[in-house]
Amino acid sequence: GENLRKALDWIPKAKDLITIRCDLDIDKNWDNLKPKIQDSSTLKNLYQRFEFKNWLNEIKDGNPQVVSQNKSSEKKVPIKSPSVFISKIKYDTIFEETSLHIWLE
Repeated sequence: GENLRKALDWIPKAKDLITIRCDLDIDKNWDNLKPKIQDSSTLKNLYQRFEFKNWLNEIKDGNPQVVSQNKSSEKKVPIKSPSVFISKIKYDTIFEETSLHIWLE
């Protein structure tokens, strides 16, 4: 309880950070999401900078691991049934400040 009281000033900021914004004007050009030709020089620099050693070795060896875009070659994995364990823990979701005060008491 004490840590929560210390964080009361920060709660509005936390709420703002976790809010999903739907009113943004975002350009939806789906063609920009298509894979582009690999720029090995740029990738090499990034991999060196962030120390991605395995990926850097792939570029140096000339054997990059290419993800197949052929959907028919993908293996279909059957979905397993849910686990038998069902949690008995009760959770409360707080949507309003009044609910928070009730919960704190």
